[in-house]
Amino acid sequence: MHRRLLALLAALIALALTVPVAATAAASPALDDAAKRALALDVLERFVPHAESYWRPSDLAEPATGRYDAVGSGVTQPRGAGGIAFAYVTLLAGRPGQQEFGGVPRETMIERTIESIRHEALTNVLSGAPYRRWGGGTWQASLETYLWAFAAHRLWDRLDADTRALVRRVVTGEANILITKPIASGEEGDTGAEDNGWNAPTPALAAIMFPDDPNADAWRQTAKRLALNASSTRADATSSELVDGLPLSEWMRSVNLHPDLTMENHGFFNPIYQQVAHETVGVAAIFDGVAGRPLPEAYSFRTETVWEQILGRLATDDGDFALTAGQDWISKDYQHLAYLSILSTRFKRADASVLESRALQLVARRQATHGSGSLLGQRQIGYETMLIERLAELWWNHTLFGPSPQPSAEEHAAERARLAGVKQFPYSDFVAARLGRAFVSMSWDPVRPLALVVPHGDAHPDDPIFSYYAPRNLLGSAGGAVGERTCACEEDRFSTAGSIGDRRFSLTAFPDGMTLLLDRGTGATFTYALEEIPGLTGERPIWTAAGAAPALGDLPGDWVNAADRLGIVVRGGAGIRTSAVGGDNRQLVITGSKDTGSGNRGAALYPLADRQRTAQLAPSVRQLETPAGWSALAARAEDGSVRLAAARWAGAATAALELSDERGAPVPEQDALLDGETARFRVALDAPASRGQTLRFLVRSAAPLRGRQDGERRALLRNPSDRAVAATVTYMPATGAARTVRRTLAPREQVVARVVDGELTLAGPELEPLLEARAPLAELIERLEAWRRDGRITTGQAAALGAAARTPLGAVDRALVQARAERPNTSNGAATARVAQAHAGRLEAAAQRQRVPDDVRTAVARAAGEAGDALGRALTEAYTVVAWLEADGPAHPGEPLTVRVALLNRGQLPARDGAVTVAGPAGWSASDRQEAFGTLAPGAARVVTTTIAPPPDATTGERAELRAELAHRGGSAEAATTVAVEPVVELTTARGLAVVPGLARPLTVALANRLQRPLTVTLAATTPDGATVRLAEPEVELPAAGSVEVALQVEGTGRTSGSDTLQVAATAAGGARASAEVAVAFSDDLARNGVGSQWPAASASSLQSAYPPALAFDGTPSTFWVAAGTAEGGGPSPERPEWLAVDLGAATEVREVTMVPRTNYGPRTYAVEVSADGESWRQVASVPAAPNGTVRTAFAPVSARHVRIVITDGWDRVRPPRNVQVASLEVR
Repeated sequence: MHRRLLALLAALIALALTVPVAATAAASPALDDAAKRALALDVLERFVPHAESYWRPSDLAEPATGRYDAVGSGVTQPRGAGGIAFAYVTLLAGRPGQQEFGGVPRETMIERTIESIRHEALTNVLSGAPYRRWGGGTWQASLETYLWAFAAHRLWDRLDADTRALVRRVVTGEANILITKPIASGEEGDTGAEDNGWNAPTPALAAIMFPDDPNADAWRQTAKRLALNASSTRADATSSELVDGLPLSEWMRSVNLHPDLTMENHGFFNPIYQQVAHETVGVAAIFDGVAGRPLPEAYSFRTETVWEQILGRLATDDGDFALTAGQDWISKDYQHLAYLSILSTRFKRADASVLESRALQLVARRQATHGSGSLLGQRQIGYETMLIERLAELWWNHTLFGPSPQPSAEEHAAERARLAGVKQFPYSDFVAARLGRAFVSMSWDPVRPLALVVPHGDAHPDDPIFSYYAPRNLLGSAGGAVGERTCACEEDRFSTAGSIGDRRFSLTAFPDGMTLLLDRGTGATFTYALEEIPGLTGERPIWTAAGAAPALGDLPGDWVNAADRLGIVVRGGAGIRTSAVGGDNRQLVITGSKDTGSGNRGAALYPLADRQRTAQLAPSVRQLETPAGWSALAARAEDGSVRLAAARWAGAATAALELSDERGAPVPEQDALLDGETARFRVALDAPASRGQTLRFLVRSAAPLRGRQDGERRALLRNPSDRAVAATVTYMPATGAARTVRRTLAPREQVVARVVDGELTLAGPELEPLLEARAPLAELIERLEAWRRDGRITTGQAAALGAAARTPLGAVDRALVQARAERPNTSNGAATARVAQAHAGRLEAAAQRQRVPDDVRTAVARAAGEAGDALGRALTEAYTVVAWLEADGPAHPGEPLTVRVALLNRGQLPARDGAVTVAGPAGWSASDRQEAFGTLAPGAARVVTTTIAPPPDATTGERAELRAELAHRGGSAEAATTVAVEPVVELTTARGLAVVPGLARPLTVALANRLQRPLTVTLAATTPDGATVRLAEPEVELPAAGSVEVALQVEGTGRTSGSDTLQVAATAAGGARASAEVAVAFSDDLARNGVGSQWPAASASSLQSAYPPALAFDGTPSTFWVAAGTAEGGGPSPERPEWLAVDLGAATEVREVTMVPRTNYGPRTYAVEVSADGESWRQVASVPAAPNGTVRTAFAPVSARHVRIVITDGWDRVRPPRNVQVASLEVR
């Protein structure tokens, strides 16, 4: 009966939890403090019967002791028992008149809490009892102490003298150790911040509980020092900033944060632990708050700064953090609720108050799915005791430090927008962006590279959880060392490119959250994990072109939509597949390309797009032809614009692209030939690098035009021909309907398409100065009327000056009409502008005649002057001879480049005796001065062609500015353009090479000729210390626009450690040179490859995408290979063994294999096998009972190219094992 009542109660709670969000949304999206406290206590109360089910008789020979079986993942017995005690005394304080909690009498809770306190204190090594199970200044001793110690403090009146003495002995003992214990420090990999954070509450509590102790003052100072060192940076050691009366430099003894304040733990950037440092220090603040003491400044050190600069930017709409390096621990447990409550109460953060409200309600909703009162439904309670402790902290924070803000929805949105946009974190190597429809990030962390595109949860407030932060998300099976990477980061968009092993990857995110992915390599890619949490996530139907996907497995077509929240369109892939992942973090996984496919893959991701929109947009996604080492993808966005992403990892410095759209040729940022529906243009990029473009202008014309987009609201178009060309230009705004305008471009004419006051115009260079001339005249007329109303001037004066101003204004408006005409007459426009200029010049005289006040006369003169100046610019820069410069780029060192100067007379008068000069940067050689024409009549056009050449040693990979100057009897004109300088010959090779003594390894060098004629190239290589280099072909003939591969042999001569650099250089006959550096790593381990070398090459029988076999050979103990299993029995067995293998690249003598497992998950039984060809294997050793640690296996020397271990059993707390994991496999 009791269980049925609990189940009914849970169901009613789950129903009720949907009400508060909707009911209070109109007032504020944040719960008030009373509601937060009440809901936290509700969760704690429902947890009580669950906790009681873990109550056990004492295992000590002591009276009045008992224990909660409180161990669990990451939680020890004293810590877990302390979490329950902390929660219980919180409930007792929060509901003082309540006599029963979830059917458990109040008195039972008190008695068992006291027995538990005695149990944990007696088992501490400082207690004097013989049990000695924990504590004494060990790693987590403080964390294992202060929770039950606070419970003892709250129940002090109920403790007998013996228990009080016991508690004092343990608490003061642990606090005394911390006075002299070295401060934890760690900037790279594993921080000491969490240690310092959880060490602070114990001395703080000791000083409150035992203020008469001679060490009380020392405890208070220790707590402050630990709190500050939980967020320390290298710069703090010399900082004079005062905190609690002392310079920061006197407090600090550690470095736990990077200079950008990010924190690493477990080997990667870890927001969970970044907040823990502040949450645990916040417990010390609670203790002081309960005692009525003012909070030290140390307890607030960098808490809000870290939120502003890091965690607030990663906060998602459900109140979670986007984990840019992947999930750690249990997903959506909201263990950071206490941290959010600190921000909302002590720091009055409105954004944190809303996010705290949402997360708290989701915790209650998840708990309601478990009739037992469990939060997560785990078999062990330990991990959940940590969660209820954080909920109890939330209650104390709101009780002691409230109220928290209750912003309106608009205020919350504004606050969230303030922390939106793109931010790059160089020290933790990731970029994160809160964009229009999604949170997007890319982490190049060497341990956990991954990408996220998380649709905003605000669009689905009742079901906000969607994405799971899976390691290798969107990267699929990419594995190996993270190589060079770059990011082009702007305020509202970013594009990043790099490599992971032999995989080349790029992500480009646009302001609205749409994202384009590019991937060159082998294996699966574009994996996307969805959360599947009963009670928290709703249905997640998968849609394809064939309709709803009925089951897991292969999907038809090349696009998929998940739950009308995310559209994914794939090109070049091997087919889409869905699969399920079980365990504590259940997921539905979409794999956009289940295998290699073309090896050149691209994907467009549309956050918050439904299936109908995805189907409409899918046909627009197309891959563009690119040179080797490049990729490019274009796709139509939901706003109708065209999005383009291009990436270069190797190969030519520029790529010729063709981009088409049935609505017209898209206008890119680069100068393009716009021909029908197609734009042809060149993109220049460093390597590795990628860039994105939003193309909002589309052009249809009767003949080809040239053009480029200049920002998203302006495009330059030019008619390169000798005849007039009619053009239609369409503009696709970010919001609203498309806009279209038509115009006939005169021969050689250049016009600008621009958005002015929401309207699209297409006009020559006169438009902007005419608009600038109009503005002060129109403003003057309005001011004249205001002065008349105020009595500053008379009605007659206002009328006279108004008429004088309207005359030039009318002329300017007529000139604007002519400028915007479909067939403009620039000669008439120039005449009208001259009329306007003349009338503007008479305004000041009119003001003087009217005898208006001095300030009015000054304002009239200023308006007349501004208008006149603008009209003068129109006449001298637009209504005159104008010039444009274009080059047949790219340029190559030492090679002549053809350039053309186009001239058009847009004025009223002929231009006579003109000459053109073309120049480049210093060292460039150009043709002599050329007479261009005798006379250029109004409306006439002409083209002057000449050549210019960069010097043979010109720097490549950059853009050079070319300039043209025209001088004629009536004036002058200038034009400029930029051209990419590309190498004559390009050389590419591997980034790294693993070298061992006595084994020759090949190094392939690719040479590419970028000229349209054959080249002779001389090749040379340096010799690193500890190796020999053999070059088979020092002189190579390269065909015109062709390429050749040359092999070098690099052999170690005895060096077994350290690194060096090998430089390979190619010199063309004309003197042009190309080179590349190869990082050479020396080792005696034949299998080690941490530098991206082609050899040795790793493989395995199976893998998990985040943990490929290459991680077992990278020389890094913290990385490891994991076989595919995740459930009990999925690991190795004699019937289904797992193997881990390495191809050494060539046969050599092998005599020893060392296996380093991931502790607790490594091989338990395995054999060592060798092979000459990777097909036929023979066993050379067996390890029937491997310990849970490193195993060195020696055997008789044998010649082999391939080596593997075949595993038939593994270490795992679950039997049979779930999988097997190897951190390192060394071969000697």
